[in-house]
Amino acid sequence: MDEHATLHGMNIDDAYVVERRLACGPAGTTELVTLGDVGPFVRKRLPRERAHRVVWAVLSQCESSRLPRIRTTYELPDEFVVVCDYVPGDTLAEVVEREGALAPERARALAHDLCEALADLHAHGAVHRDVAPANIVLAKDGAHLIDFGCAGVPALEDDSQKNPQGTWGFAAPEQHGFTMVDARADLYAVGRVVAYAATGARPEGNSARELRAHIAGLPEGLRAVIERACAFEPSARYQTAADLGAAFAGAASGAGAGSQAASGQQTAEVQAASGAPAFGGAPSPTVPPDFASPRPRRSMRRPLLAVATLVLVAAIACGAWFASGGLFAPADPAGDRGGDAQQGAVQQQDRAPSGGQTTVGAGTSTGELVEEAAKALTITESSWYVSSGGFVRYAVGIANTDDDVTALFPTVLITGRDADGNVLFSDTQVLNSLFPGETHYWGGQAGNGAAPASVEFSIARPGDWEVEQGSGASSSYTVSGVMTSQDLLGGTVVTGELTFVARGDEAYGSNQVAIVAIGRDAQGQMVWGEVGFVSEPAVGATVPFEVTSLGSDVPAYTTVEVHAYPW
Repeated sequence: MDEHATLHGMNIDDAYVVERRLACGPAGTTELVTLGDVGPFVRKRLPRERAHRVVWAVLSQCESSRLPRIRTTYELPDEFVVVCDYVPGDTLAEVVEREGALAPERARALAHDLCEALADLHAHGAVHRDVAPANIVLAKDGAHLIDFGCAGVPALEDDSQKNPQGTWGFAAPEQHGFTMVDARADLYAVGRVVAYAATGARPEGNSARELRAHIAGLPEGLRAVIERACAFEPSARYQTAADLGAAFAGAASGAGAGSQAASGQQTAEVQAASGAPAFGGAPSPTVPPDFASPRPRRSMRRPLLAVATLVLVAAIACGAWFASGGLFAPADPAGDRGGDAQQGAVQQQDRAPSGGQTTVGAGTSTGELVEEAAKALTITESSWYVSSGGFVRYAVGIANTDDDVTALFPTVLITGRDADGNVLFSDTQVLNSLFPGETHYWGGQAGNGAAPASVEFSIARPGDWEVEQGSGASSSYTVSGVMTSQDLLGGTVVTGELTFVARGDEAYGSNQVAIVAIGRDAQGQMVWGEVGFVSEPAVGATVPFEVTSLGSDVPAYTTVEVHAYPW
């Protein structure tokens, strides 16, 4: 510790007069202070080991009036101290408790102010991670975001650092350990906060069913924006604070949340050796979503409910497994696969394409539709290879061979085993609706860094909430100008343009389109798959896309095909 800096800090500290203590706890002490005739200010005394100095440095560079204005920071022997402007007003929690729900117009104004603050914060690389009613002050000039105790700069953190939990009911699902947290967690929280402000109903958890019940009486446009902001999957949410703010503004004008993203399967195949010329020509301008023409809805359940229910079912299944002694059961060297699944095992060490295997995993759902869907969902082909980091990169195709049952959220199970048949990892990938007769492709990463001897792909048996009788078709896209190149790190880059042709029968979308690039060898075997995302253009409009692999160890390929699906 710099002794001179500490003495200087102590002199500054003594100059302030404490008017009253605002809060005190393990995370530090917050005081209302004055400096002579100047003030009041807020002084936060933080334990040195819990002080996120980089966050306060970032805040000092932000210009939004909705964020704290930092006056000074200094060091004490045991504390890091921050002094910022005081904003008079009550917290949103206090206002709602005292006055009840805000009018929709006032709730939209709240959303505007929060998005303005977060846009500035995110532009400087920081994430708040605890946007909640108690951390929002409603002043005469609007809403102000306070309390940055959970804030961080994700780019400077590593995987070993635990995600801050945030405030229960407002924190995004990934803050409870699902994945690393980025700026989209703040956007989820904004959706929850606006729902709370507009209804007065405090959430008890992350349930999509509860959220829909709370906001059922709100205007349709506002309701749709909130639902998308609070999507379980981060990629299904608005991707920036500016986008979310614009969506709330559109809802205020009656434009709604935007046209729902959808896709059909359109494939553009090119003969492209690795290292082909980079994508050239002037890209078409990105067209904003067509907010004025929401799609007609079928009677399908929303994927938010399904994903939340999947998590619940998985938790129950895990509990039953532990109760049955599964954790300590001896491993079957032959690999006891269990259930009624037909497994598509792949036995090569590095890469092994497979095809035409019907695989339905074990489940507990009953009913004729479930049985029909379980038989109809098949793995058409798959491949995998081990990356230099020991993780599995995979590609898989899934078909719905039925003519009258739609699988709302088919789930692929990816299981890695060692040479003795013991499970090294088991991952899942939930896909979007698969209509009768359709085939979808996907690619991604699985595993935990331990290279497997074999990888199996199967389809989880659907629950009765995941199937629906009736035919339909996905929205259609065309893909053009597909080219491949290499980036500076040797990764494969696939570029092209996507045109939205016509809407289909999807009941839900996120204004995002998943772009799936599949590489094939000279024999036509699938050898790799990667996924990228673009914002959905208006019908008839075209947007450029780019899909990039995660390394230079992509297997050799001769052709690339591109598929597009709603996300």
